[in-house]
Amino acid sequence: MNPFVTDINNDGMLDISGASADISTSDIYFYLWNANVPVNEDLAMLPILQYNVQHDGVYVDASELSADFIGSPLIICEQEDIQFTDQSNGDVISWDWSFEGGDPDTSTEQNPLIYYETAGNYDVSLSISDGSNTQSITKTEYIKVATDPVIPDLPTGPTEVITSQTLFTVYETTSVNATNYTWQLEPEDMGLIVTGDTVTQVKVYWDQSNSYVAHLSAKAENICGESEFSEALDIYVNWNTGVSEFFIRSPYNIYPNPNNGQFTIHFHNDIQATRISLVNSIGVFVFKGDLKISEDQKVVNIHQNNLESGLYYLEIEINNHRYFEKILIY
Repeated sequence: MNPFVTDINNDGMLDISGASADISTSDIYFYLWNANVPVNEDLAMLPILQYNVQHDGVYVDASELSADFIGSPLIICEQEDIQFTDQSNGDVISWDWSFEGGDPDTSTEQNPLIYYETAGNYDVSLSISDGSNTQSITKTEYIKVATDPVIPDLPTGPTEVITSQTLFTVYETTSVNATNYTWQLEPEDMGLIVTGDTVTQVKVYWDQSNSYVAHLSAKAENICGESEFSEALDIYVNWNTGVSEFFIRSPYNIYPNPNNGQFTIHFHNDIQATRISLVNSIGVFVFKGDLKISEDQKVVNIHQNNLESGLYYLEIEINNHRYFEKILIY
């Protein structure tokens, strides 16, 4: 509130009155000081010309013409309105507004309501006059109009992870108009997603107790809503341990591959015992069991006719070594 000087209690001495507000609590405080100066009736009820409402050490002369305004809200979605409020000083008698991207794009009202149709960052200008002088102000890219967020790009980051070599891996995605992202990991109990170094990144701390395939996707969010989830990135956790270390000298062949759920494992050497597991693309075991193989037996036939079409992962454990193969079922 702009302070006033007058004799409030009629004692012949000037008093200074005013008010302030706490924006965070909406509390309003009134104050009154005795100036110990006799009243001059010719000057009574005049506003104090020098005041500092922001307490920043910069004082404004309320008698001088100066242009200013505020808009609320400053960030909106397409096809929404913004209320502009004149905060100019001086004896203003005319207002000349210019709204880039707005409808209407000009106004002579003191406090216009403007509609924005299309996303973008827009300037706002105000020119005021007291009949003799004019003052102008332009606020560049003052208004930000957003649109519904776009589905993010396929996440980028390591697709083969060995948990004995790293505690976590970093993944990133982008969407042109997103202010935040929500990430999804399937199966969700295979890793812990934590915030990355930027809004577009996450860190995934992986479950180290097993070998599995995880799928990581993200959706974009902003003031206007959220997108659908992105295409999922397939991440092979601990599968490459077997592939890189044992693939060249794997003691078997698998055929046919692709197949319809029936395939044969032909072992090169005499194998006395083995464990075989078949896992689908989301990490669920669809088959698991121990196979007893005699010394002269080199062929094992697998019959899983009821499996849905898709990519599966075969794990074969022999003498504490684990081997991994991709199996495509049609």
